[in-house]
Amino acid sequence: MGTDNLLPPLRCEITRDLGVLRTRVRDHAAVAGLSGTRLDDLVVTVNEAAANVIEHGDGAAGVLARRAADGVWGRGGRGRRNADR
Repeated sequence: MGTDNLLPPLRCEITRDLGVLRTRVRDHAAVAGLSGTRLDDLVVTVNEAAANVIEHGDGAAGVLARRAADGVWGRGGRGRRNADR
């Protein structure tokens, strides 16, 4: 079993406190091996997507991120049900 299997996926609800989301995404991605500009770009991208959910949607969404062979894979989902898959 490789170390990729030891890092559980990040599941995080989107709330108005985007600082918590940014910190959780940054910490998870750093442990998964991202650094520098790639890490910063990921955090900014997730923050912008979450801000759009809050501003233009009903705010019921989450983020799922996991380590992939070429970095960090992520997706947004509507409602807790999708975010926990």
